[in-house]
Order: sequence, then C-alpha cells, then structure tokens
Amino acid sequence: MISGIDHVVLCVSDVERSVTWYRDHLGLVAERLEEWRAGAAPFVSLRVDAATLIDLLADEPSGRNVDHVAFVTDRSGFDAFVATHADIIEMGPASLFGARGQGDGVYVRDPDGHRVEVRTY
Repeated sequence: MISGIDHVVLCVSDVERSVTWYRDHLGLVAERLEEWRAGAAPFVSLRVDAATLIDLLADEPSGRNVDHVAFVTDRSGFDAFVATHADIIEMGPASLFGARGQGDGVYVRDPDGHRVEVRTY
C-alpha cells in the first residue's frame, strides 16, 4: 500500500541557515523560500527528488524525535561528498544496511544537530 516517503518535517532554529546548509552540503534546492520570507507560506521545502521533500519548520528543536534522515547518491557523488566534507563527517565511511541492502555511508550533522546520512549502493 505504501509506495514511498512523501516528506519529512524538521524543526529548525534558523530556516535561512538550514536552507544554506542543505544547499551547500547536499545540493538540495529550496522551494517556496520567497513565499516563506513574505509570510505567505508556513515553511520552506527542500526538494530531494521529484516525489520527496524535506520541510523546514521554524521552531526550536526539542527532544529527539528523529534519529536521522538518509540521502542516497551514486558512487561518484558519494566519493565527492566524502572528499569535500571530511571536516564535518562524524562517522564513516562504513558499510551500512539500508532500503536497498548493504551500502557505504557517512553521517554528518546539520546546523540544528539533526543527524544526516549520505549513502551509496
């Protein structure tokens, strides 16, 4: 019955800072940013792929309600990410199990401390 993940909502303390981080480190494109800035949209969305969004909700993160969000890329994208982001990698590269089986992954943290996995198969 379920065919995929539509969106994930992250509470962030500074939307602009988070938009910049996800753009600069993961290449995600913001949608509805200008509408949010104008007060016409309640949150900014980041496009992961044609069918998946991450919504950034301006609210102080509290507690730990999400362990991590995992993004998948091809091998060359993964190798490039590892080479250019070694300074922010907390764990890995390591062989990790995911939706498509075993693959290589690393973990980083966004500006609000959300754990983000970047992986390849």
